[in-house]
Amino acid sequence: MHHNILIAILLVFAVAIVGAAFVLFSGDDPGDEGHIPADGRPMQANQQSGPSQGEQERRTGGAERSLVEDGEANSDEADPIPASYRKLLGGVTGRLVEVDGIPVPGICVEVFGASVADFFPDTGLFTGEEIHTPRDFKESETRTAEDGTFRLTGLEPLAFHVLGFDIGGSRPTARFLDSAPGAGETVDLGDIVLSASSVIYGRVADSQGTPIQGARIRSTELPPIIFVSGVQDYRKGCSFLIRDSNRSFVIDMPVAFASIAERLPFPTTYTDAEGKFRLEGVPLGLHTVIADRIGFMTNRKGPVGTGDGGEHDVGTIVLETGVVLKGKIVDVNGNPVAGADVRAGPLYGIAEFIILQPGVKSNEKGEFTVEGLPSLAAFAAARLYEEDPWTVVGPFDPELEPPTLVMPSAHDLRVVVRNEDGNNIDDVRLKIRHKSGDIDIMILHPPVVPVDRIDHVEKGVIVVKGLPKGRYELLLSAQGYGAKVEDLRMNEEPQVKEVTLETAYPASVVVLRKKDKSPVEWADVSISRGKDFWFDPMKLSRTKTDGSGTASFPNLSAGHYKITASHPLYALTAGELKVPESKETVLLMEDSGVLEGVVHRGGSPHEAPFMISAFPRGIDSPLSATMRVTVTDMEGKFRINHLSPGKWQVSVLKRLLDKDPLDLVKVMENGPLKEERVEVVSGETAFVEINLAEKEKGPVGSVSGAITVDGKPAVGAQVSMRAGRKSLSATVGNTGLFDLGEVPVGDHSLRIVSLPGVSGNNDFSLRREVKVEENLPTEVHFEILTGVLEGQVVYENDGSPAKAVNVRVNTKYKTGIDSIRFSAVTDLDGRFRLTGVPEGVFKVETSFRELPCIPVENVRVEYGSVAGPVRLLLVQPAPVSGRVILPAGADSSRWLGLSIEPTDRDGDSKWTSVDASTGEFETDQLIAGSYKARLFGSFEDGATFAPMDFDVPRGGLSGLVLTPVRE
Repeated sequence: MHHNILIAILLVFAVAIVGAAFVLFSGDDPGDEGHIPADGRPMQANQQSGPSQGEQERRTGGAERSLVEDGEANSDEADPIPASYRKLLGGVTGRLVEVDGIPVPGICVEVFGASVADFFPDTGLFTGEEIHTPRDFKESETRTAEDGTFRLTGLEPLAFHVLGFDIGGSRPTARFLDSAPGAGETVDLGDIVLSASSVIYGRVADSQGTPIQGARIRSTELPPIIFVSGVQDYRKGCSFLIRDSNRSFVIDMPVAFASIAERLPFPTTYTDAEGKFRLEGVPLGLHTVIADRIGFMTNRKGPVGTGDGGEHDVGTIVLETGVVLKGKIVDVNGNPVAGADVRAGPLYGIAEFIILQPGVKSNEKGEFTVEGLPSLAAFAAARLYEEDPWTVVGPFDPELEPPTLVMPSAHDLRVVVRNEDGNNIDDVRLKIRHKSGDIDIMILHPPVVPVDRIDHVEKGVIVVKGLPKGRYELLLSAQGYGAKVEDLRMNEEPQVKEVTLETAYPASVVVLRKKDKSPVEWADVSISRGKDFWFDPMKLSRTKTDGSGTASFPNLSAGHYKITASHPLYALTAGELKVPESKETVLLMEDSGVLEGVVHRGGSPHEAPFMISAFPRGIDSPLSATMRVTVTDMEGKFRINHLSPGKWQVSVLKRLLDKDPLDLVKVMENGPLKEERVEVVSGETAFVEINLAEKEKGPVGSVSGAITVDGKPAVGAQVSMRAGRKSLSATVGNTGLFDLGEVPVGDHSLRIVSLPGVSGNNDFSLRREVKVEENLPTEVHFEILTGVLEGQVVYENDGSPAKAVNVRVNTKYKTGIDSIRFSAVTDLDGRFRLTGVPEGVFKVETSFRELPCIPVENVRVEYGSVAGPVRLLLVQPAPVSGRVILPAGADSSRWLGLSIEPTDRDGDSKWTSVDASTGEFETDQLIAGSYKARLFGSFEDGATFAPMDFDVPRGGLSGLVLTPVRE
């Protein structure tokens, strides 16, 4: 994978591009009377028409570039961006057309942009100012003219951009701007073709047939496997409950990505008073239609094939009312807690990931109600204040087990803030955040001002009322003093925290052009302390230079700072600042350079324009992670202005402007078609020639095939193959065929990663080894016959069912050519049932919390039959402790460990460390049975030791002595 490029993209558009599956159904809640008009249609945002553009010569190939004229810049007097910088902002023009070339007038066109630096604070957090709230990311908007043309201005040159067409309308479309304008450039994108579309219509009703008005309808081409996570229930305000083997924790959608997530381009509409809907602008393909409304269980229809265009009736989608969950919030003394924020959600097919619905408040009796839950194991979480830790309960039966959440004990915190002379400081500002130990990145989990629970009781003394037990981080600041972060551990008693703030000093950074010492206005200047500024904004501060080229930092604590300055016209420049020794530091910025190049195939013209990405190698700063992109013209030529001097990695990739932004991930996974390194020199033009006919990866063959399930084409199944750095994928069409195209010669692993008809297939994988030979086609056929596998997981000690437990199944398929693995989650009775399971002999196992399981071997699934029920027992572990007697001369002072695996059954090996000085060890990962242990370590003489056999009785074993013998 093109690792560094992908990191840069993900940091900016992580949710919009990669996390789309988890935010697929964001936006305003259906059923909100303030957002759904009487006719059931979604409200449209107010848009202003942009200037129309006259007829002009257009090309469908590479983008044309020109300099933006000074008069084209915006002249808003309130605009904080100075004129010298505004004229450097870029622009794009283009024309929106249908597949047959007919212009599309009146469509809203928006451009969204962000650089990596936009997710970091704008101003000095060293002064204790507010944590940066990300901007809206919208840079410009207009509407297409009668001839389909549009013009957008104001694009930041050092940013990534996404074009949005009719976002929130009937034909929402997003395009990654793969020909981004540089400083002062306008790029003519030519004709942008809207995808051919179809119409899906139908009706939504409850179980009694009564129409449901205001139900939200969306369509997606995401594979059905996505829905086993419950992502279809996601809406604005949801939280995520993440479970691991020992604990659970809750996270919210990071605020840095919220505005991006709400603009994902999925066709959307709402049902009218008769429950009818008409979803227009649905792209051609296989679609799943989702219907949801608060108070009902989400439901879906599909996949619906829209490949032939036209209109498609999906009939009636029934929304069940589901389960009404009633619970209670109490304190440690059993008293009701009012006003607690409560969130609840069901467990679908992924036991480690639960979507919690938007919060409800507990009433004066501590009671709360959540409607529309399915009859699945559920979880609930509650907290009293935003800065409090979450209390989580589950899994429980939402119909039969009304949950009671017990809020942890809370005590007052008294914070005393003094200066270095021991005097209390006035006007202290305080923020606080709970440290869960799992989400500890400040920009994703920022501190908040506890406004509802703090009192400034006297000068320099703040009382925080009722803070629960746990680990916290305090952020304190005051005018004239450097901000400070203090760790806090609240215990079961009131607590006093004394903090000393250091005197702060003013300092400035002057940024000048190296060539003539002229000031550089509106340069972005960041200063940082330490190496972890990527994840800790307290170590990073940013501001802009003024007309004299000066960036002021009025409140810096004593220390050593790293400085980075960025400007579209000049080289990224680094320096250092020592406070208070240096009150001013001068940075001299070199002029940028130019990169020109040509892409060809052995001297012959290529078939279409390509995307060119240039990624810097060098300065360790978040501002350096700015990839520049452009496209080649029809002759294969390209040019990128204003690159920082230094080494750049230039990659040729398939073009993205006519594709969904989600395709960016696939392009990056598949890797570049070719890449070269080039050195850019200040004030000069570098040239690179890229010959795609030179095969970097060696000879290739091709891989295609067919998949049938029980004799029928496996339409919608997905296959993937990892071939070196490339990840190839394909979807099975209506004929049951797939085609991966060219594949490098060699031995590769072909996997079916999604197979329609397999229930609970969130972890499904059917793998076959494939040998690809040069210039030869390789055909791989999967003729899968399926049956059913069912069973139950219970606790051995009392036979009670184990709810919401993940069951793992794997096997060697038939002759061993293929291997399969998949998983399921137990229901409220501890049962699981997997349909569409390929024939084979399986091993079934599970584990939950600290409880191991005795796996069941050799479970045979046959075509058309039901295997099972398989009974899995969660047993109490048998703790084992003892010591290893090291043989003479076996010196391993650095590390020792035992690898322990069962001998009376198949099972994974367990690892436990051994004290290198005493030989003592202990483990609680074993159950009763026979084992063999092998000693490993960094022995000076490279000695290896034979395995040692021992038996573990029920209840465990202590005093075990193991005497290893050299092999």
